[in-house]
Amino acid sequence: MIFLDHMMPNMDGVETLHQMEKMETNQNTDTPVIMLTANAIVGAKEEYLREGFSDYLTKPIQETELLDMLRTYLPKALYHQDQEKQKNSGDSSKNISKTKMEQLQQIAGFEAYIGVKIE
Repeated sequence: MIFLDHMMPNMDGVETLHQMEKMETNQNTDTPVIMLTANAIVGAKEEYLREGFSDYLTKPIQETELLDMLRTYLPKALYHQDQEKQKNSGDSSKNISKTKMEQLQQIAGFEAYIGVKIE
């Protein structure tokens, strides 16, 4: 999966997608491309789908929506084991997410909480 933000400097997400589609050497022609945007107005999703995006995710990103998106586009074999581990561990998904976010915060220069909402 490729997540493209709509409002990027120099070239926005829509332009980037169209440039990717024109590339003769693009090895990701079958890869789902998801639009990330704060544009949540009525009809926005349909417009992004017409532009060629596989799907649409609004910001701030909600953990459950992101997980649903991953489950939609990733092969089931890639996440099935993690689901079983969560069921058997007794840990809630919120605790697992907070632990991962704490690990991400240790990366210098990485703003782990920007655009992510954990409840």
